[in-house]
Amino acid sequence: MKRSALALLVMSLMVIIAGCAQSDGRRWTPLQLAATPSIQMAPPSWDVYGVHLDVLGCENHDVIGVGAGLSTAAHRMDGVHVGIWELRAWRALGIQVSGLGNGATAETNGLQLAGLFNGAPAMGVEDESVADAHGDVPGPGFMRGAQAAGIYNWSRRAYGLQVAGIFNVVTGEMRGLQVALFNGTSGPALKEPAVVVSGLQVGGLGNGGKGALVQGLQVGGLFNRATRGMRGVQIGALHNKARHLSGVQIGLLNFNEGGWLPFCPLINIGFGGGEAEED
Repeated sequence: MKRSALALLVMSLMVIIAGCAQSDGRRWTPLQLAATPSIQMAPPSWDVYGVHLDVLGCENHDVIGVGAGLSTAAHRMDGVHVGIWELRAWRALGIQVSGLGNGATAETNGLQLAGLFNGAPAMGVEDESVADAHGDVPGPGFMRGAQAAGIYNWSRRAYGLQVAGIFNVVTGEMRGLQVALFNGTSGPALKEPAVVVSGLQVGGLGNGGKGALVQGLQVGGLFNRATRGMRGVQIGALHNKARHLSGVQIGLLNFNEGGWLPFCPLINIGFGGGEAEED
């Protein structure tokens, strides 16, 4: 009985070490153990379908399952993963929890929790061998789900919830809820498509940024700005500003640059299209 159990264990370890071949030629293993990215049981080109554990870091092509360690980098990361330092991937699906930050250059679907930040640009995945070795280029920074971070969340397109201790930034489109000290956009010139924010923004200081067309509600402790237009309601204790307004502004100072009433204290109402025309 003991010999049979030992033989089964040895055979299982041999399978794990030898790996299994996939239809695309890559090999995979159900278990990955790593001391550092250069000292790991399966090489970086292999996939991991199962469990991965590392001490000072680990790199693989696809990592699907559960894992924990200091830092994990992968082309694709699905499942539940915990990193004491950081987690980096090209695409992520599931739950990522890290002490420093999480990054998914192309796409994130699920939940990201980080002590400092979530967002592809800060992670520099596009410069890492894990991405470059497979001929990929930086993706669109798409997030569907929820992000929570101590400092900031960044994405090009975000559908869901972003909560940050200091700020949230989107550069393409936001649909959902943003909560932070400041919620901002970084958008193009007026002749280019606007950064569309649809939903609710709650900023302890305020909400605003370049190139934003806001559809919904902005609530800012001090100010709100919609540089391309506002369709909805702005509530700011000190200052609300929209290039074009179709809705209501409530605050000490209210500006509707393209409206019939460009300035009005306390409350302002606009009936415009809510979007700036090209200059």
